[in-house]
Amino acid sequence: MDTEEQKFSELCEWLRLKVKWQDSIPLELDLIENKVVNSLIFVEFLMMLEESTGLEIIIDDTLQPKVASLAAVKTHFFNQ
Repeated sequence: MDTEEQKFSELCEWLRLKVKWQDSIPLELDLIENKVVNSLIFVEFLMMLEESTGLEIIIDDTLQPKVASLAAVKTHFFNQ
């Protein structure tokens, strides 16, 4: 069975390959502000996040800070 850490690592690797990032994406890097993701990839990322966590991602005003960086994603969705 996958651990939370394995699932998070797989999500990070999926994103790295999707955006063709050469090395690991820094955990604190703001994904939107630094244009790592565009709107289409962002939607795909949210779908992968739901699949990885089994949680329904609610799109509202509180979502942006929860997914701004991979560190925020880990804190809000994988450390439950």
